[in-house]
Amino acid sequence: SIVTLSEQRGLATGIVSTARITHATPAAAYAHSADRNWENDGLVPPGQESCTDIASQLTAYSEGNGLDIVLGGGKVHFLPAALGGQRKDNRNLVEEWSAADPAHSTFVDTATDLENAAANLSAARGDKVFGLFSNSHMSYETERSKGTTTEPSLTEMTLAALRFLGASDKGYFLYVEAGRIDHAHHEGKAGRALVETIELSNAVAATLKSISLEDTLVLVTADHGHTMTIGGYPTRGNPILGYVTENDTHGQPKPEAAINTENRLYTTLSYANGPGFAAHQDPAVQEMDTSDPDYQQIAAYGLKWGESHSGADVVIYAAGPGADQFHGVIEQNRIFHLMQKAMQLYDRGDPDSSR
Repeated sequence: SIVTLSEQRGLATGIVSTARITHATPAAAYAHSADRNWENDGLVPPGQESCTDIASQLTAYSEGNGLDIVLGGGKVHFLPAALGGQRKDNRNLVEEWSAADPAHSTFVDTATDLENAAANLSAARGDKVFGLFSNSHMSYETERSKGTTTEPSLTEMTLAALRFLGASDKGYFLYVEAGRIDHAHHEGKAGRALVETIELSNAVAATLKSISLEDTLVLVTADHGHTMTIGGYPTRGNPILGYVTENDTHGQPKPEAAINTENRLYTTLSYANGPGFAAHQDPAVQEMDTSDPDYQQIAAYGLKWGESHSGADVVIYAAGPGADQFHGVIEQNRIFHLMQKAMQLYDRGDPDSSR
């Protein structure tokens, strides 16, 4: 992975996610597993015990000098049942991680602790920071912003990691995932997904203000899309989460919201599939506030386990050295090689290694 190559070349490295840090996408940066669900030893099926679970691989990751900062959710996969975890081997991986280098290891589990660590610790001194802020995935931003949790926001985690890693004189690689956008879409809750996307945008904006694009490449992309779509002909200024109000023949908003073939109101946003199909069989849904974070947009047909991914192309944005290489339509695996080239992280024997 790009993280392993970075560690092998002496760069500082960090991983940030609002999902469980052992979840599929962040795990791909440091772990090798036959199944994405093997997040702790209790989830590894009988007969496969020789395969190390993902949480264990994270705390034992030893390429270079190891990961410098890791922030996210998923505490249950690192702790035994006696401490509220799910591990069957009774290991406390947080404790083991801290014991490996107690002089330089700091574990944090609140936004305040993270802020203090970022202010007082540095990757340049060999410090390590491990943050687990929730038992499973971190809270949706709509809930976190109410002040009912001690979790940091994605922007706060990103800035803390940048401050910590930026002190390294050898450079750094930081991976940041706004993992809960995906989860909100799977639940058919477009409002939550949009708020999570706004928070990702905030984190990107804060990043661009805190780094120099003269020597730092910034990429923003996704691993897949979802089936959410904009339908109908809503008038200009129609609330994006609201019911559709169309224009009349004079281009003016009609006095009443539009209705579908079943004489029911419908929202601007909808899904091709998902839980919203079953939810909208209940006429009471028409009485719901469509801006409520828990409102499920209507879906064309139902799926038992939630809304699915789509097969649409996704966008990749780039700024900084090497950004000119990210243009047109490219295969997803090409992104790795373009990052590798921009960072000059070549494998031994690579014909490009002399450039």
